[in-house]
Amino acid sequence: MASTTTTDEAPAQPEPRRSGGPGSRTRLVIAILIAVASVLAGIATWRSDSDNRAAIDAINAADVQDRERQGAIDEIDANLNDSRITLVRVRVDERRARALAATARAKGTPPATRRRAAALAAGYQAMATVIRERIEPDVLANGLTQAAFAKARALLIETAEARRDLDPKPELADNARLNQRADDLRELGVAALIVALLLTCAEVLASGWYRLFLAVGVAGLVVSAILMLNVGFGT
Repeated sequence: MASTTTTDEAPAQPEPRRSGGPGSRTRLVIAILIAVASVLAGIATWRSDSDNRAAIDAINAADVQDRERQGAIDEIDANLNDSRITLVRVRVDERRARALAATARAKGTPPATRRRAAALAAGYQAMATVIRERIEPDVLANGLTQAAFAKARALLIETAEARRDLDPKPELADNARLNQRADDLRELGVAALIVALLLTCAEVLASGWYRLFLAVGVAGLVVSAILMLNVGFGT
């Protein structure tokens, strides 16, 4: 009688652990850490792009304010120059009016000449009174000296800046701050990618060196996360 031999299939053996490398649980933890590092890199890129756009808006606002301020200064300078010219005319007309009035009052002046001089004096005085209204009060009060002109100009510029926002310095400061933060965030994004690379090396290494890469990667991840909170979401 022929004998039959049966062979039992050997049970599947678990995948042996790589000599010196991380175990399956450790590799799972490392994979999670790599995902966290990738998320940090994405957040850094997003915040950096947002700050770049805000920096562009700030510099555009500063440019608009600078042009408006220069336009206001040009208008002030034009009005002041017109006021100085007008003040010269006023003083000339007043001087003529006084001279003609003196002629009209002088003894021995013929009646016809007296009447003509008085009429001309009144006309020059009336003309001086009318055009005086075109003169800036500060110029009218301080006169024609360069110091008076500079004082009136500074006061008018200060008044214009108080009435509307013409100072681009805050926007320029915001632009510099946002650009600096965007640069810092880009550097943090690169650091997060380097951390992910270190953790990847720790995951695939088949020797005890993976512990060094893992330790450095975890430390870098913690530092990157803390800096991200301070830089990317701070005031």
